[in-house]
Amino acid sequence: MRMIRKAVLPAIFILPVFGILAGIGYALCPAAMQGGAVTTPANRIGWFLSRIASAVYDNRGFLTAVSAGYVLSGKRIYGVCGALIGILLYNSFSASSAFVLFAPEVLDEPLNTLALYGPSALTGLLLGCTAAWIVNRTDSRTHPVKMLVMLGGGLAVVSVVLIACRLVLFHAIAALGAWIISLGTPGTGLFALLNRLLAPLDLHRPLNYMILGEGGAHDMNYFWGQVTDMDPGRYMSGFFAPMMFGIPVACMVLAGRSGTSGNVQFRRFLLLCSLSAFSCGLCEPFEYWLLLTSPLVYLCYALLFGLSGWLSAYSGFRAGFACSGGLIDLIFSAAMPAARNAWLVLVFGVFIGLLFFLLFRRFPADNGAEFDIIEPDYREVVK
Repeated sequence: MRMIRKAVLPAIFILPVFGILAGIGYALCPAAMQGGAVTTPANRIGWFLSRIASAVYDNRGFLTAVSAGYVLSGKRIYGVCGALIGILLYNSFSASSAFVLFAPEVLDEPLNTLALYGPSALTGLLLGCTAAWIVNRTDSRTHPVKMLVMLGGGLAVVSVVLIACRLVLFHAIAALGAWIISLGTPGTGLFALLNRLLAPLDLHRPLNYMILGEGGAHDMNYFWGQVTDMDPGRYMSGFFAPMMFGIPVACMVLAGRSGTSGNVQFRRFLLLCSLSAFSCGLCEPFEYWLLLTSPLVYLCYALLFGLSGWLSAYSGFRAGFACSGGLIDLIFSAAMPAARNAWLVLVFGVFIGLLFFLLFRRFPADNGAEFDIIEPDYREVVK
């Protein structure tokens, strides 16, 4: 697990910067997330910033694959090339025109198209690990053409298997989402819990499709469409307190506990994660690190999201997001007719923040040691 953390840290470290950039772009140009016209100079600047952020943040599978392939192959160029080959093959097989050869019915349902959308961070990690495994078990004197052929063949098989598994999992999770809808308001906490458990694996898309999107409950669509008679926002409101208060508190606790180790890179990462989560609710970088560091703590972290979702639903607090549960969306959603009791986010924020403090104050203080590898050895590069 320690080697995996080292392999993906370079990719994880850069993501909060682009998360913050996405928040700034969204604040200047709400149409970047909500749709609509881009008219004013501020709108155009915001749209441009959001496109920059999206180019990196939405393609984190590429970053993870290259980082894993490079580190796990012993910093060999073939590891990088193999990871890129794997990602390109995965994208090619995921394209509708290509995958229809294997499964002609794949385009019959919108969920299938959503399932094939781009490589996730987990997909990138698996492809990067596969490329490194092939490179490490091949003689270094192997001809480059033979090496690339071996990489292409092995990664083509892995890509098809990953796509098939992804389709099966997506439909199973979508069925779970339909069951959560049938529970009514009691299902709000379960949705928030499963959403965060599945998010690092990028398997939360079918759950969101069924509950937030057009698959079933239409919670997001109704909220921003100003439909008030369906109680929209009950599934989304529970994300604001943990993202705006819980994650920043956790980052401050971890930064304070790592202060004596002198790990400046780790503290910078935590600062960026807290800003990204608070401003626009983009918390995947923090979640990737936490899941790879302590899966048990991550489970407790997801349970706190479930608690927040349940409390928000029953208290009458209603807010919605187009990006995620951060301050910017809270401000934008306050103007919607379905928004109610926005002040409760402060009450829940203090309560959830206290629980995050209790959870992370006993967290091992040396779990940021791997961030030392972020500093490159320039002498080795020059050689």
